[in-house]
Parts: sequence; structure tokens; C-alpha cells
Amino acid sequence: MCILWLGLLTACGPTPAPRLDPMLPPSASDLELLGATRLCDAEDTVVKSWQGLRYEQVPWGSGEQLQRSAQSGQPDHDRFYFFNDEQRLVGAVFRYNQGLSLKPYPVLRQTLSELRPSSTFYIDPTQLLSQEGARSAVLYRTGDYTSTTQYLVLETEGDPTLLVASLAIDPYEQLLSSYHETFLPELNRSRSATPGEPSPEADQSDDFLGLQQFARGEAALF
Repeated sequence: MCILWLGLLTACGPTPAPRLDPMLPPSASDLELLGATRLCDAEDTVVKSWQGLRYEQVPWGSGEQLQRSAQSGQPDHDRFYFFNDEQRLVGAVFRYNQGLSLKPYPVLRQTLSELRPSSTFYIDPTQLLSQEGARSAVLYRTGDYTSTTQYLVLETEGDPTLLVASLAIDPYEQLLSSYHETFLPELNRSRSATPGEPSPEADQSDDFLGLQQFARGEAALF
């Protein structure tokens, strides 16, 4: 238990890498996702910062998911926070219901322009043969030595629009991919998308619980 806890602290602590480490992909962003919250914060600490906001608690395998749906105080997006069985924040997903224009975020736009797309998706493949054609979204992945950030962006001419953003400690990253059906049920992967990601719909299955335990063990090795 002590080894696992020390490993988790290492994974969540400040990275010792230089700010412009050539071994890391571009990751600068002027879009704040977690605010004052940080990965590995205790669940009680996170919830205390939400005074006056409604949220829903649901099981997430052996851990727990807290969901803050769009409200008057934060009308533009839904937020999903994921905690492991030690009540530590291991990942978060942010779903922008109407899409978030990235025009006001030049730093993030520059970062995305320097990243190689990880996957491409069709938003509505039924429109492939229509005059307008199907809209496509691109998944970008970046991060540091212990965590991964993903951006799912609708590539509209001159005005890229963010659909979903996520960040997670690396061992949990595959469980919280930005394009999972839970977060964008109307999204359909194109042939160029990476197959084989586990579905969050199986949260209570033995396979999902096994993946969580494996991720917990991997975090201890950081």
C-alpha cells in the first residue's frame, strides 16, 4: 500500500522535466481545465471547492465518478471527474455541449497546430454523400512524463471548435479517452481512428475492474 501511494504521489507531483523539454510534445495552453484542482487531489478537497454547485455521484468500477452538468454558473459544458478507490482524482473529462470556439485561445491553437493528429472521426457519417458532407473531428494528444491531455476538435475553416477535452494520469488515460460514447454518443469513428479502446459502458465488468487495478499498479511504478 505504501509503495502504491508513493507511486501515485510521484505521478501527480510536479514534473522535474524542463519547461521546454525536447523529448515532450508541445502542450502549452491558455484554456484552463481544472482550475485550482489538480490531479491526485483528494475527493473531499475537490468537492469542497464546488460549494453551491450541483453534482451527481455514480460508481466508476472500484472508484467513483462525479458529474457536474451544465448549470447557470457554468452553462457551457459538462464536467466528469474520476476518482480511484483511494478517493484520489485520476482524470477528468470536459464536454462542450455547443462546442467551444478556440479563437480566444491563441496559445492552445498554436499548440494544436504543432501536434500530429492522433485520430480522425466523422461526427455524422450519414452525411457523407450529402452536398455538405460529414463533419470531421480530430483528436490531438499531448502531455508530460506522467499525464496525458486530449483535445477533440471540430475542424471548421478558420474557427476550430473544441468538443471534448480530457486529462488523466497516464495509466488511466485509456479509460478516459475523449471520444468515448459516454461523452459524445453521436460520434462515430472513421477508419483512421485507433481501434481497441475499452468502453466505459462496462464500468462494472470484471475486465474494467481489472484495467483499473492494472492502472493503479502502473501508477506505482512512476
